Amino acid sequence: MEELSQFERDAIVAVSASDSQRDVVLAQLAQASCASRDYTGVGLYTELSVNPMVPKLDEGRWKIEDMLKGHAEHPDVPEGIGLILWVKDGYISCLESYTYDGRWPDDESLIRLAT
Repeated sequence: MEELSQFERDAIVAVSASDSQRDVVLAQLAQASCASRDYTGVGLYTELSVNPMVPKLDEGRWKIEDMLKGHAEHPDVPEGIGLILWVKDGYISCLESYTYDGRWPDDESLIRLAT
């Protein structure tokens, strides 16, 4: 397992900012690591591994339309970047990051999360 990148951590914090279960997401994030990363050319799938001893999210409300979403900007991606935090069995499971148009930027440190 690898550590999550600063971008991945910041993205999860940003998309959970206004969620009613933000404290649970952040508790899970504190105990999360990267199980795998898949760069697709136009995005990034970060599969998460979360310690099962942390509290679970309320599974009843985690339908696809309820997944946490966000937006980010990067100087090399004029159309922007979309973010979705997927949940499985009450745990954050995958951060999906994708460009709306164009290729994934080489320098993730230039990504600025929309608030």
